[in-house]
Amino acid sequence: MEIHLKSRTVKYVSVTVAFLLVTTFLLYLFNMDKAIESLSEINYFDLLLGQIANTLIVLSLTSVLSSNFGQAYWVDIKETKLIKPFWTCFTGITVYLLTALFYSILMYAMGRYAGVLLSAVFSTFLLMILSFQMISIYFGKEGIKQQLREEYEQLLRLTNYPYVSDYLYKIKKLEKELRECASPEKEELGRALQTEIRELEQKLNSGDEKLVDEAHKEYIERSVDAHENLKSIDIKLEEYTKNAIKNNDSDVIIENIELLVSAENDITLFRLMEDLFSWDERYCCKVLRQVNERGTNFIINREMHFFKQFALQKLIEGSGKLSAIQFLLSIYDQSNLGMKNIREDLKRIDSERRKLRDKELELNKVMLSHEDIGEGYRQVKQENKQLEEEKKALEKEILALLSSCTTKDLRSYYLPLEECYRAYEEGKYEIANKYITVILECFRLDLDSIRFDTGIMDIHSDKAIIFSYFTKEELWIVERLIEKDKLKSVLSEKDKKALLSMKEIKL
Repeated sequence: MEIHLKSRTVKYVSVTVAFLLVTTFLLYLFNMDKAIESLSEINYFDLLLGQIANTLIVLSLTSVLSSNFGQAYWVDIKETKLIKPFWTCFTGITVYLLTALFYSILMYAMGRYAGVLLSAVFSTFLLMILSFQMISIYFGKEGIKQQLREEYEQLLRLTNYPYVSDYLYKIKKLEKELRECASPEKEELGRALQTEIRELEQKLNSGDEKLVDEAHKEYIERSVDAHENLKSIDIKLEEYTKNAIKNNDSDVIIENIELLVSAENDITLFRLMEDLFSWDERYCCKVLRQVNERGTNFIINREMHFFKQFALQKLIEGSGKLSAIQFLLSIYDQSNLGMKNIREDLKRIDSERRKLRDKELELNKVMLSHEDIGEGYRQVKQENKQLEEEKKALEKEILALLSSCTTKDLRSYYLPLEECYRAYEEGKYEIANKYITVILECFRLDLDSIRFDTGIMDIHSDKAIIFSYFTKEELWIVERLIEKDKLKSVLSEKDKKALLSMKEIKL
């Protein structure tokens, strides 16, 4: 480490001396030194004293290096801004300033005042760079985070796609999305993607076998490097997040988790799930639901399933928040689709119904604006009739969609009936009652959601949609549980009645 520091210092001194000597020589070569030295307004001794004072002020800032400015995702802000850059790090700028100061003293002693002025200007420029760096540490965190997010997402793109053609398709899609959203923050990224797309397309569409092979080889090399970088970053990100959880630093935790969710790095996310769950049950379950809603692969679905079972058991056996349990149980899986198969049709119907309502309002305006209300009504009567027919057709379509749905097509929440029955069998009556409370609350929320999302509440029809919130197997468990409780009576009659009412729901 010491040898490395000495080597860097020698480079800094050499570069500074070389720059100052060459620039001073050029000043004397073109006779600019005489013009500078003839400036009577400049007191070169005072200039030298000012340079000494400024340099000593910078030296007093070395205590800054012992301060903690926090992290941005996987990097230490202080390290990124003041330590890591080779030529513009704090050490480098300090060495430049000291070298320039000694150069000024030497030039002043030799009576070469042009060299003093040059050194002072050089020092002022360095101080401006250092000031900008210090300001960016305090106020430029968001800019650093934005840059790191883009870097992280790029690494994931390079590691997620084995072929350059797949990668090209992905970045073209991303560039189009950025163009459509027209975000000023993403302009630079959009331009970089456009350049990369052009270069890749030129090689891949050139018809030259060598260029195509070159594009593939370059991409493989980039992908391998990205994999190694990502592995290192994920280790740091995981470490920083776990430390933040230990220290209850909510800002860092949420920042890092949101990065993993938005970047779709589910593998690293699930390595943090248990720690995240111990920190905040509700937030953890909310994150799980977010991940699930955007769709996951087979491996993540399996991880999700195991963690749901673990989390549910912990929440029920402990004093888990009801909201956390609801988030957890509402995570869609293969058993409950939550209207997934009909949601697009429902959105389309809802959009058409809104258009009809807008037409209806316009017709009412026309009718009311007429001097003779009766005449106004007669003018829009035919159009109103047409609107009513269209509304009824849409209502029939909704009813037809719902009639074809099974219990699991409509239901969003997983019902922990087996867990409830098992707890009852083991004599854990308090836990069994907790499960029932959760089931009933989830049922209430889910039923409200079904009624609201389908729009069936606005339909006045003689034909009602009747379905069971339980499957046949689940209903058997409920009936078996209630039968067993006739002797022990540890479950409330109100809850048992509510459970039985769920076997026939009228929408």
